[in-house]
Amino acid sequence: MLKFSCLLRHCSLNRAWYSSVTKPQPETWDLLAAVCLERLPVLTADLNPTEEKLSEILTKIDLEQSMLNDHEVRLKLDNERNEKKKRGELGEGDSDAVITGLDMEDKWRTEASDFTAASRLTEADLKNDIRSCKRKLDRPLRLLTKLKLGNDVYWDLPFVVRQDGETMRQTAERAVYSKCGNNLKFGILGNSPLSFYKYKYPKQFQSKTEKVGAKVFIFKAYLTSEFFDDATVEGGENVLDYQWATLEEMKTSLEPDTFRAVTRMLHSED
Repeated sequence: MLKFSCLLRHCSLNRAWYSSVTKPQPETWDLLAAVCLERLPVLTADLNPTEEKLSEILTKIDLEQSMLNDHEVRLKLDNERNEKKKRGELGEGDSDAVITGLDMEDKWRTEASDFTAASRLTEADLKNDIRSCKRKLDRPLRLLTKLKLGNDVYWDLPFVVRQDGETMRQTAERAVYSKCGNNLKFGILGNSPLSFYKYKYPKQFQSKTEKVGAKVFIFKAYLTSEFFDDATVEGGENVLDYQWATLEEMKTSLEPDTFRAVTRMLHSED
């Protein structure tokens, strides 16, 4: 009986030793909040050929099926009055109009000749000032920051590492303020991120930080300042430069994983 109890104790000790050796340690990751800050289009985009053709069809249908407007009714009455005048059938209440519909059209034509439409191109467009959000007014622009971490210099969305006690929404707001300053007026959509990606740190950095890598949660935000307000970005820690980029410019500037994660949360611009 004694030998059997010793054998059981020996087996349990071996099992405990093997389980402690083979049990994998839980992986720890840095949690990052990044913000895709978008300036919405100010002008409507030019119509593509398909949209132009459809617009012509709808305009024609609307013209054929719509009722006469006030000016068209006025022209019709003027024509009827002129026909009666030629036939000598004007009555007492059918005197000539002081101002006819054709007179109004001449006036409007003169006013229109003095009007010059503003250019769709701004000074920022002409100078190709990628720091200005007052360019590409018919396209959405997103804010990118040029960061220096160690010896690496690259473009990315504004981001920071989550601190203890913060919600991810609070971390996202801190990312914009810490990387871009306090002059930007913006609003983050909801409390949940709209996209996500992750990457692993190099082995040397893993051993130094005891973190496997970073999990990046991307929030969507809109620039809420007025068009003529100064939306100046004040570069924060490790920020060398910034730009307001189109989708095509983002593709050439961002890392592929980051760009794929961003495009998953955006509407098609076609």
